Amino acid sequence: MSTDSREVCYDYHFRNRRKGKTLVWMSKIPSYSAQTAKLLERSHTPKQVNSGLDHTLEYFELDPGEELHYRYRIDIHPVDQETARPARLSQAEKNDYLKSTTYVTITPEIEELARSLCKDLDGTREKAYTLFRYVVRRFRYSARVKKRGTILFIKSRKGDCGEFAALYAALCRSVGIPCRMVVGSFAVDKNQYHVWNEVFLEEGWIPVDTSMANVQLKQPWRFLFSNIRTFKPHRYFGQTEGQRIAFSLGSNIPCVPTYPDFHKIDKEQTNEFSMQLGEETIVWGKGILKNGEIPYLQPMYLYYEEELKKPKVTDYLGDWKVTEKGRRNTYLMVKKGAGYATLLSALLHFLFSYTIFSILYTVFGLVYAVMSVLRRERTVFFSLISLILLGIHLFVLVAYLSLKFLS
Repeated sequence: MSTDSREVCYDYHFRNRRKGKTLVWMSKIPSYSAQTAKLLERSHTPKQVNSGLDHTLEYFELDPGEELHYRYRIDIHPVDQETARPARLSQAEKNDYLKSTTYVTITPEIEELARSLCKDLDGTREKAYTLFRYVVRRFRYSARVKKRGTILFIKSRKGDCGEFAALYAALCRSVGIPCRMVVGSFAVDKNQYHVWNEVFLEEGWIPVDTSMANVQLKQPWRFLFSNIRTFKPHRYFGQTEGQRIAFSLGSNIPCVPTYPDFHKIDKEQTNEFSMQLGEETIVWGKGILKNGEIPYLQPMYLYYEEELKKPKVTDYLGDWKVTEKGRRNTYLMVKKGAGYATLLSALLHFLFSYTIFSILYTVFGLVYAVMSVLRRERTVFFSLISLILLGIHLFVLVAYLSLKFLS
């Protein structure tokens, strides 16, 4: 059953901290089956707007110190197998979602692997799910990624969400199933980067998240105290938790207007971020792929004239915050406050051994657990914690009243 639609507010900022002009290619937040985006505020009007098959690029030029700001209202409509609407792909779209790219590279090894896994299967859904299970079970999530692309991931067998999504797309495409990468963010807090897939089945585009399924299978503690709902691994085929927004659909985005001719940069000496992507290595913001494409948009790409001595991640991707609306945001604020209060009370109890602090940290811990349950985050775990803490408080209360009665 699909999660109810949710409204969030997305605030984005990018400040040009460099001495020279910086050119920015920004992905316009798409409205499609999984979300509806409405622009509320924008600091700059794009100099150019160019649309592709599944994306719209907005182009800006920023002077030193200038800041680009966006604000969107986004209604999230999680799509699952029960709610997806039948759809058709144009031939151009089908070709795009089946092709081999620098990021989603279909090597003979990958193609042979996909065909061997699906050789006795007939249905498209069965094939897509079999490939999903293979990626989830055979690889391992790691946030430390220095090299990207399916060529490298299939050998190292460990990578982040982007690597999982790229390989799943390559495997699906190898057996004729259209599949695209979705580049975006979890819709909670600041800069929660995430990448997943959508695979095209009979009922239309279906979400698939191999990396989250892998984490829940092999490293569930990663999200134990997260503000994001989690599922059992198999549910990430065809469903999402309803707490994510898409910045762009697909990878290898044609760069329009054309990327400037750039001077060669010493990749060994520069402080700027460089990355190997498949068989190519680019310095981020000083080059694009050889075919004139941007690797991906999360949610922007750039060209800069002057290097920074100590660049930050926000100098390449910008900075964003997603705020939930209504009761969920209220629960989140109470949960965060209770979490900090629990840690502080526990620390004070450890330092001073006052009884009041031991009572306080269990009270705040109970509030934290209850808020997590109301937000449907690890419901079984936090329900159990709530019952344990409630039992402790009842025991203390009964003991206290008994002593008062006896005295």
